[in-house]
Amino acid sequence: MDRRHYLAGSAAAVTAGVAGCLDSVFGGSPGATDDVVLDAPDRYEDLRESRDNGNLTFPIHADELPGVTVTDALSGRELSTREYVGERHTLLTFIFARCTMVCPTLTAALAQVQANARDRGYNDELAFMPTTFDPKHDTPAVLESFSEDVGAVPDAEAWHFLRPDGEAGAETVVTEQMGVWFDFVPESEREMSNMAYSHNSVILLVNADGYVERGYNGSRVPGGAGLLDDVETLRERW
Repeated sequence: MDRRHYLAGSAAAVTAGVAGCLDSVFGGSPGATDDVVLDAPDRYEDLRESRDNGNLTFPIHADELPGVTVTDALSGRELSTREYVGERHTLLTFIFARCTMVCPTLTAALAQVQANARDRGYNDELAFMPTTFDPKHDTPAVLESFSEDVGAVPDAEAWHFLRPDGEAGAETVVTEQMGVWFDFVPESEREMSNMAYSHNSVILLVNADGYVERGYNGSRVPGGAGLLDDVETLRERW
């Protein structure tokens, strides 16, 4: 039984006063459900309505992470996006490696958390799954170089650069299963030659029970320090 479930079970058996004390120690406002420990994000009710109506397609706070099997480009292993449920918290993002704008920033945010975890000795609590939707271009060598460029350690135990099988596989994994939109941009329409896709900018922070604590998107996507703050709060409350 993990610490969070122990606390939840204990709270049911103690007085309201003690329960209030536990709330103050472990962070105040609860998550949207008992499956999550981070506070519900701003405007959560609006986000939930949009998500339930199908207007917001990627998972948000308190959603269960979809499970889909993808190849780890660097090891060749077949992994589920839920590979670490029951063991570690997981961070996912969705990128293409020839991007020079938001994709390096998304991946660097994960890499900053990885570096902090390695420096402070809690790397066995986290897993990282950046996923490409440009598998034809993003060969294992390209993805390894891209990871190193943004400060990641791509051969670390729980850093998995997921690479779907071909264009159809990318559509299935990234858009249909994970709800992250992307669209190929013909060369004649590109503002920059390497900007081959337009896409949602998404990072998912998923707890060790497999539920999304944060679904960051667009302007809500944090830098590495902001993401690290949420990871540390998740660890403290877990």
